[in-house]
Amino acid sequence: MPHKNTSGRTEFFITAQKGGIKFPRPPGSSPEVSIHLLKGCIQSTGLHWHETHTELLRVQQGVASLELDGSVITLTAWDGTVVIKRGVRHQYWRADRDLHPLKAGPKDEKERNERALWRKKLASQVEGSTNVELEKDLIIIESTDPSDRDKEVYFRQILSLLEERKGGGIWETLWMLWVFFVVFNGHDNFPVVRKVTRRFGNRVGKALESVVTHFVLNVASVLGWAVGLRSTYDEYTPVELRIKDKREKQRDL
Repeated sequence: MPHKNTSGRTEFFITAQKGGIKFPRPPGSSPEVSIHLLKGCIQSTGLHWHETHTELLRVQQGVASLELDGSVITLTAWDGTVVIKRGVRHQYWRADRDLHPLKAGPKDEKERNERALWRKKLASQVEGSTNVELEKDLIIIESTDPSDRDKEVYFRQILSLLEERKGGGIWETLWMLWVFFVVFNGHDNFPVVRKVTRRFGNRVGKALESVVTHFVLNVASVLGWAVGLRSTYDEYTPVELRIKDKREKQRDL
């Protein structure tokens, strides 16, 4: 399937998701990318982990709720940079989402109760300047160690593919999920396909989650290769980043 060339773009915004990303100019000139979650956005990044990169996060504007291995904290610009080590399950979202229970909340009763307590605690904290920050668009700066610019390459693939999505039917959704799994597998982004740490404990649960995720992503990648799916598309990737990517791969051989 031919892809629209988006390699020259420096920003992507998905209206339906009320969010987007801005990339450095010129491409690859900085290891940082700027994530924007606009007011009213209820999306999260999804619970995931990295195995070859340490992630660095800092809030530039607004207030974020950040989950780290099951614990949720509030993050603002005054908190500086948060270092997320390899293997740590994490996700973030706009903090004001926690002030209003979602229709599709956690099924686990213990987790629902914890989320309810978190909303109550957050509501008591958001006064004065923090309350003002809650109303602003959330801007988070992401980078990694090593700073190989793969973060930019990864997000360019995901957002370009989202823009090309033509419908919302079940088959289209399953196809996009398959496409995303291939991209995830190629860019050190491992989603928690099945969360089991509450049932089996942190150590055993993480091991099981890892086995399930790697199995699903590897199968998706092998089958995807046979039908032309790739983790990186030249049409979405600036030439500067394609050169960097080839150099990194050659250095690893």
